[in-house]
Amino acid sequence: MGEVWLVLVLQLKVSLYLFLVYISRTHPFQGQVESLTSTNNFIDFCLTKDITNGKQNPAGSCNPVPMGDIPSSDNMPTCKFVFPPDGGQVAANQPFTVKLAIKNLVTGNFANPNTNYFGAPQQLEGGVIKGHSHVVIQALGGDETVPLDPKLFAFFKVTLVTLVESFYI
Repeated sequence: MGEVWLVLVLQLKVSLYLFLVYISRTHPFQGQVESLTSTNNFIDFCLTKDITNGKQNPAGSCNPVPMGDIPSSDNMPTCKFVFPPDGGQVAANQPFTVKLAIKNLVTGNFANPNTNYFGAPQQLEGGVIKGHSHVVIQALGGDETVPLDPKLFAFFKVTLVTLVESFYI
């Protein structure tokens, strides 16, 4: 029996060649950097890197999956804490409810991070991103100008429920 070959063909319709040639020949404005360009949609971008294999890799990895659908600027997601309010305080060692107002995000779409982390392109539903949000609570420390360590937090929760405009934990 002969060898089995998997043939992948990049369709011209999804090739960014003409777009990228145009972008690469335009001059960015002050402070803007030129984007990487590719004539093959970066198909080999991750070739020499650790590939995202469906599992979260704390050391980092490269994801060859296309980004997918991008919403219109009118449908970009936004979120704001309702409670506690900005700069608000809660009593120490007492339970409290976190309340979020979320707009333009079809929540409740959380894939298994142990098996297919970043495993598919982003999708829209009715023009709005299908996804989820996280609530992360960290101690601010003394210097408000120093960025926090993203690995040090007191509370982390993924929103696993479908929401319309607000979320309560």
